[in-house]
Amino acid sequence: MNQLRHQLHRRRQSSISRTSLKVRKMITRTDTTEMDSNMVKCRLFHFVFLLLGAFGLQSCIYYLTDQFVNGKKPAIERTDMRFSLSANNVTEGKFRTDGIYLRVYDTEKEWPLLFYNDGTYIKFNIDRDSITEKGVHDLDASIKKWGYRHSWDAWSGIFKVNGDTLYVNEYERYDVLGSLWRINKLKFVVSDKEQLILLDDRFPQPLVYRFVPCHNIPVAMPFVKKKKWMWETECDWRSYKDMMKCQRKGQKQK
Repeated sequence: MNQLRHQLHRRRQSSISRTSLKVRKMITRTDTTEMDSNMVKCRLFHFVFLLLGAFGLQSCIYYLTDQFVNGKKPAIERTDMRFSLSANNVTEGKFRTDGIYLRVYDTEKEWPLLFYNDGTYIKFNIDRDSITEKGVHDLDASIKKWGYRHSWDAWSGIFKVNGDTLYVNEYERYDVLGSLWRINKLKFVVSDKEQLILLDDRFPQPLVYRFVPCHNIPVAMPFVKKKKWMWETECDWRSYKDMMKCQRKGQKQK
């Protein structure tokens, strides 16, 4: 009788052990499946992230290469104006150059335009509080106060006047080394001596710029003037560089 009970007890224990083992295997299998599923999801997420990052990086590289680095050569080829030391009255007196031109109805007073009689054009920014109804008392100081005097010619170029039309080749520079840049061709109508109208297909209607008188206008030394290909002759280019060196030395001595 005792022996029978002992056998039944062993069988019961063995059955419980087998059942427990099966349960543990099922739990282990479930955990492994969940881990595998999580790993698959994690790897899929990393793959998608890397794929999107690769596409984004490729797009950025393509954009910069296409628009700026590769845009330099086409910009040179599209240049149809050149600087000359003999040019000292490009405006022909048709509009004023002793101040800046601000866009009408622009309450932010951003990106005024500056024209010089030698054909130099600059689009820049200044301290807005310095612009009053009477004009700008000290333009050079206002540019310095704005904080970007070292790169105020990032948008600069050359212009010419033909009848009542003002043509501008505007060169954009996007880095300190000047390697990322391109050209924009602008067309203005000279409405009168103190008003210019920009005709641009990018805007739904023409943009009107009004003249604002300024004092202490800084000397124009835009980066495009340093380029040899921007000059009519190599002699003019070298003479300009020599004049700028002398001027910078004079400014340092002060």
